[in-house]
Amino acid sequence: MFQVFCRSCGRKWTGRINGLCECGGLLDTSYDHTELKTTSARGMWKYRGHLPVAEDTSPVTLGEGATPLHLSKLADDATLYLKDESQNPTGSVKDRALSLAVTKAKELNIPKATLFSAGSTGLAAAAYAARADLDLTVFVGAATPAWRFLQMKVLGAHVAKVQSGTDELMNLLEEIANEHGVYQLTTCRRANPYQAEAPKTIAYEVVEQLGGAPDWFIAPIGGGGTLCGVWKGFKELQAFGRISKLPRILGVQVEGYDALAIAFQRGIRGEQELMAILEGTPEVDTCCTKLTHKFPHDSVELLEAVDESNGAVLSLTDRDALEAMRLVGRKDGLFIEPSSALAVAGFLRSKREGLIAPGATVVSLVTGSAFRELPLLGQFVELGDIETVAASKDALRAVLEL
Repeated sequence: MFQVFCRSCGRKWTGRINGLCECGGLLDTSYDHTELKTTSARGMWKYRGHLPVAEDTSPVTLGEGATPLHLSKLADDATLYLKDESQNPTGSVKDRALSLAVTKAKELNIPKATLFSAGSTGLAAAAYAARADLDLTVFVGAATPAWRFLQMKVLGAHVAKVQSGTDELMNLLEEIANEHGVYQLTTCRRANPYQAEAPKTIAYEVVEQLGGAPDWFIAPIGGGGTLCGVWKGFKELQAFGRISKLPRILGVQVEGYDALAIAFQRGIRGEQELMAILEGTPEVDTCCTKLTHKFPHDSVELLEAVDESNGAVLSLTDRDALEAMRLVGRKDGLFIEPSSALAVAGFLRSKREGLIAPGATVVSLVTGSAFRELPLLGQFVELGDIETVAASKDALRAVLEL
């Protein structure tokens, strides 16, 4: 059994459709379990007893979860694993959160949902909303190219462009949702407290696959909610006696969208102080488009997780991300999006600078596939000249250096 409660006043809620208590506090979920419970289901729903859905609710699922853990060849004197969430149905980690969020919408008999997204969350939302016959509207920025929302349209979502930045529009949608009872599929706790529980299952799977907890868990930071959820999963596993230690958390942001890295270095932890860091900062172009949150909405919770784990938050560049993307492709055979590669770059930087010690076991989260980013990558990745040769044995032998 589970209970949704307010972190601030302790009030208990049933059927709340957003993540805020009437007192303004954030909602969270507690469970009465003392051990890890599993079912015979495959994937994320193997752990449905640790997710906030009623026992008689059928999951809205496309087969998310049970993603592979690849041993990387990039580690040298450490051990690096890549938790490959690009193998989820729509190619990203967001499938877990949206499967849970849409399942909860079905349980609560909610007919209409919305969110702002021009990337992974919108695509996942469209797929799971289609599966559940949920009326979905996805708002995207006015400059969003068609290739970013083509899949959402094919999957039946209503897509509308808005002249607004990410954070401003998310705030407007929150106000409208609260006024009119529209269900939000945005993956931050204040918008939807149920989806926030889904990333726990990544920690459950990692521990099963490794036979224990890693020394470090690394992930890129967009809104921050995925890494918060993973941290909660590790803490639950420790409480269940499944692991004896907790990993240290390393969050990686891209330059220009790195308020948390700045806050971490300066010892700033309050929301208002975090907002002050952003005052007057411009929007910047980046290949890590999934991380373009000026103010990560789960920032305070994330910094608490980093502090509790004795972890860190880094800021890296597009160049770091693209170099790591090429390295992972050439060494490990994985074509991962730049946002995911930024986490691998964070591992490489931390190892060089001594933050990650020799012999450490590290898991880096691959949040999505680069196959969905091909038009964007064409703007950032120089392929060089590709030679054209005659269709003759001599010409082919020359290319093959035979």
